[in-house]
Amino acid sequence: MTSSGWTAGLPPTVEHLLLPWGKWGEDANGVHPLVAHLLDVAAVVPAIINGTARSVQATLIQTLGAGDPTLALIRFQFLAAVHDLGKCEPVFQGQLWSPRRSEFAGHATRLAVAGLPMTADPSRRPPSSIGKAAGLFRHEAVTGHLLASFTELPGWARLVVAGHHGRYPWSNVATGSAEVATFRTNATSPAWAALQREILDLLDKTITPDDDWSRWPTALPVGGKAWLPVWTGLVCLADWIASDESFVESAPLHLLTEPTAYLQARADHAQDEVPARLGQVKHPTGTFEDLFEGKHPDRPVQR
Repeated sequence: MTSSGWTAGLPPTVEHLLLPWGKWGEDANGVHPLVAHLLDVAAVVPAIINGTARSVQATLIQTLGAGDPTLALIRFQFLAAVHDLGKCEPVFQGQLWSPRRSEFAGHATRLAVAGLPMTADPSRRPPSSIGKAAGLFRHEAVTGHLLASFTELPGWARLVVAGHHGRYPWSNVATGSAEVATFRTNATSPAWAALQREILDLLDKTITPDDDWSRWPTALPVGGKAWLPVWTGLVCLADWIASDESFVESAPLHLLTEPTAYLQARADHAQDEVPARLGQVKHPTGTFEDLFEGKHPDRPVQR
């Protein structure tokens, strides 16, 4: 499907939301809309969580849901969905600092015509002298910045998704350079910020319609930070499965006019896809003899 074809016949408001790309194939014919990718990743989460260890499930339920499994699940789906929100900015969309930027020229033109300024200088890559702060130009760090700017999500939740490429943007990394400031100003210029908010609002209304960011736990329990890389890993796993070529190609993009229907269709597909790829976790119950037929414990402590 060409990048102009995926929006054909859609209402203007929906078409506008689908302009940013989330996955780009070998050429423009393999483009997958960003909104579709974000919903795809959210859709994969239930099947993944269902197959994780009980300790992981229990911690998510207590931390994210205050004991409510349904609330914990939809909140984690939302976190997984917003992981790539930072791709909705001019440098990434036009690949302006990439050797392949000529391949994205047509897409950049479409964005500019739609009123989304491609203002970054393609000849200026972030200087290596910035050191650790160079990671702040990456799309996952932009995600963290957008969530901090537009939502009341707690810092730990923003870290879970902002670190999904292995770089956690800790607060002790300098952010005050002129290069970072200019980059963020361009990334959140009025037209881009409006689109970023629209996509965020679509995800919120589709996944967590009755929730409120201010009700999320502001702090993790003692030892909770140790779970951050585990939760980030689950986001990475959902992203990996949702980015598989066969999963992307199976997307019913016509359902994006009804995001809830699209999310449900993708979740149904993931229920079959995820166990086939990862295997199915089993939690057998019974006595020692039931679980280990033909085996007998030598000591009572092993019963």
